[in-house]
Amino acid sequence: MGITFGGFNAEQGPGAAILYLDGKSQGELRSKQRFTWDTQRLAIMLGISYVGQLDDFAVFDRALTATEMKQVFQLRNGITSLGQTSQKRSKQE
Repeated sequence: MGITFGGFNAEQGPGAAILYLDGKSQGELRSKQRFTWDTQRLAIMLGISYVGQLDDFAVFDRALTATEMKQVFQLRNGITSLGQTSQKRSKQE
């Protein structure tokens, strides 16, 4: 499962939240979204009242495209594969 959020706090046009299951879009919500929280006190809290396990978890600094969401779902070793790729690049530089 993946969720992308994009275009929030934009002056023009709606923001979008898109839900992906198994790398495929299941639906989206498009509407004007405005976050006004204090970024110095911001916290991401997940799993409140959730019972179960998470295989992988990642937060990106932008909304992933549909193609990128599919690629993440198809990673052979899960999201940790992305970290391994970054480490290999750093060693080569």
